[in-house]
This record gives sequence, C-alpha cells and structure tokens, in this order.
Amino acid sequence: MKVKLQVIIIISILFLCSPSFGEESGTLNLNSSKEYVKINNPFSVKINIDNIQDVYALHIKLKFDPNYIKAKEDTIDLCDDIINKKHFIAINKIDNTTGKIELLITLLGNEASFNNSINIGIINFNTVKHGTTPINIQESNLLEKDGSYIYHNINNINMQIHERKKTSSTSSNTKLISNIIKEKENRITFEGLSLTIPKNTFLSDSTIHIKKISSDSSLSNIYDITCKNKFNKIKLSIKLKDNENIRYPCIYYYNEERKKWVYVGGKIENGYITTWVSHFTKFCVFENKYYKEYNDIANCWGKEYIQGLTMMGIINGTNQNTFKPNRYITRAEIAKIISLSLDLKEYSSNHDEFKDSKSIPSWATKYITSVVNQKLMIGYDDNTFKPNSNISRTEIAVIIDRILKNYQADNKEFLYTDDKEIPNWAKKSVYKMYDLGIFTGYDNGAFNPLAPITRVEACKVIVKLLEILKVI
Repeated sequence: MKVKLQVIIIISILFLCSPSFGEESGTLNLNSSKEYVKINNPFSVKINIDNIQDVYALHIKLKFDPNYIKAKEDTIDLCDDIINKKHFIAINKIDNTTGKIELLITLLGNEASFNNSINIGIINFNTVKHGTTPINIQESNLLEKDGSYIYHNINNINMQIHERKKTSSTSSNTKLISNIIKEKENRITFEGLSLTIPKNTFLSDSTIHIKKISSDSSLSNIYDITCKNKFNKIKLSIKLKDNENIRYPCIYYYNEERKKWVYVGGKIENGYITTWVSHFTKFCVFENKYYKEYNDIANCWGKEYIQGLTMMGIINGTNQNTFKPNRYITRAEIAKIISLSLDLKEYSSNHDEFKDSKSIPSWATKYITSVVNQKLMIGYDDNTFKPNSNISRTEIAVIIDRILKNYQADNKEFLYTDDKEIPNWAKKSVYKMYDLGIFTGYDNGAFNPLAPITRVEACKVIVKLLEILKVI
C-alpha cells in the first residue's frame, strides 16, 4: 500500500509541477539512427538523458507528423537502464493518428535514482513521404525522489526524407576553375554557390577551384573550394534546397583536423544563406540543432559571442529561454566550455586526487578530467579543484595562455592602471592576452585581475581563442 501511494504521489507531481530553473545542467536528447533516410525505409530514434543526476521519475511527451513518418509499434521499446530497475509504467503509448507519444515512468521504493547518462527507450519508424519533418519534445518533466523538478535542456531532431533515386552511371560532381583579377571586384556563381570577392582581397591574381558534391544529408550541395593564395574575407552564399520545414539553416565548414563539420553561421537572403569566410575548405548548409532565442541578451554587448557559442553547442543557457550573461561562471562550467571548444578527448576519471572530488557535478566529470589531463586546468595548493567556485579573470588568462603556448605576441608597450594588483605569476599571461586581443580591459584602463569573469565575458574570450586557433 505504501509503494502504491508513493507511485500515485509521484505521478500527481509529474502532472502538476512547474519547473524552477537553476544552474546550467544536462540535456534530454532525441538521437536518430540515420542522418537522412529514403522513403519507405526504417529508422529509429533513441531517447536519452545526458549529464543529469537524481532522476527518480519522468514524464515525456513527443510529437511527430504522421504524414511523413509512422511508428512501427504502439509503445516505446524501453532500454535496459529502465528495465533493470524496479519501476512502474503509468503511460507508454504511441498514436500514429495524432503523432503523439507519451511516456510516464517512476521508480519504486528505495530503488536508486538514475545518474549521469540514461538510455530511456527507442522508437522505431518507417518513412512515408519526401521532405523534412521534425520530431519534437513537447513537454518533459524530470523529478527527484522528493518531487523536486530537475532543470534540463532539450535537443529535438529533424528527419530529412529523400525520394529513391534511379541509378545512374554519371557522376553528380562538377567542377569550376575561375581566375581572379586582383584589381577588380570579382563575382563567381556556380551551381547554387555565389562568391563575392572585393577588390584587392588577394595580394595577386589567383585561381579558385570549386567542386560541387551532391548531398542527400544536408540542406544544400557540398562545395569544396580551394585556392593556393591567402586572402581577406570573401562573401559566400549557398542556395538552400526547397523545403518549407527548414527552421534554422546555417553554413558549416569541414574541419579536416577534427574530422567534423563546424558551425560558421549566416543570414538568409533571397533563398540563399550568406556569410563571410577567411579561408577555403568544404562548405555546406545544415539545420542547427542548438538554436535558442534567449530573452535576456537583446541589449547585451556580447550578444554575437553568446549566440555563436550556443549555435556551436559549446554553451547552454541557464534554462531554455534565459542566458544570464552577467552571472559569474564557475570552474566546472569553464572546464566544459574549454573541453568542447578544443574538442578534447574524453578520458577515464582520474581527478579523485582532489580532496573535493565528491563536489564535482556529474555533468562536469568528463570535461574536468579532459582539461586536467591536458594540464590546462590544475588544482590549488590545498589539493582541491573547487569546481563550484567562480573563476577569476587572472585564472582564465593563464588557462588561455597554456592553450596558446606556441603562439607569440607582439609585446605592446602597455600597462593596466591596476598593474600592481595583477599577481606576478600571472602577469606574463595577462599581457600576452592583451597583445593577442583576447583581453582588452575596461574603459578605465583597468584589468580587475581578481574579479570573477562573467558568462558573457567568457564567451568573448572563447570566441577570440577559436579565431586565433582558426577554428572559426
């Protein structure tokens, strides 16, 4: 009777609770088994939770368009993470008529709560219509055992469904070689690509090679652009494929070192998406799954830095709608941002050496481990890491200097007005950051070395770092 009463209470809280948002946390994800799929082909969507602690009960509602896809079963196929615990399933249903999916589960009795990453379940679909169609999390409540709401981000997906193509012996790849005259403004248009090259962009006459590669997995063709000569910024425009369901298209470039597509950005202009680039490589348009519209950065001086790192998946808001740009950032949060920015490998945990290792949030474990392994962040003299403490402007300057240890600065003759307050062990790093344009101080000429760095200031520092590293 006691267990039954507990189940009823948890279910009631799930239906009635309203979230109380707090610090940046983990994510409820939808992950597709395929980047794109053809008509009348199967694919699956896994529901999982990443970097969230103390989940005792969950209530999730999803929505899909049954005109494009159909679920193969009428329930979600639950994963072992759920099945292997004592649990009660109140609701598990899929409705192919309305496109609604609902799952309501609570653990029972003294069963230990879920922590870190959880695989919840898998939904198997078949495609029925050509086009792009979203699968969205419409509502999600994650609760602790006492009924407290757990703040979390959500990641939805868009499925790109393509018609079956007739086999052909001809290649869809085409090439263009274009000669650029230095003294003139040049404009190249080719198979859905446009390059606008201002006068004197190149130091000498140059030749640009363009190769178009047809792609079913993106919102545009892929364009492989090469040129032996260096140049200043060139305006690049890519024609979007006709699709009424495109919401947040962005230009990406392929980073050969990281072996992945990296966000560039862009604005939509007359059916094209346009941005400025300072190097050539492969370019393509994809839908950005990290897009958010924060309601508290409209007048923020660092709005573009915040939006850029958000779209790259490097930083989250404090909830779905707010960023809190002037809140101080913690050492755990900066470890995550640096680890993602540098695409560091995940290592097995070895920070038990810190006396306060138990205070490291579970979502931050792998990020702190990665930056400690690379000796980018270290502990304090008392053998603590202090993950939840604010990080100072001086500490950030030293960390960035470690990342840029092989980069030389111009050694400008400059002193901050509060130079005497900058610790001797950090002065070289602080002034190197000034010379590189990463930190420029305040309007009064001060650096404020001991002041905690804010979230928006951290965004600017990381963007400047990525520019120097030529990641963006």
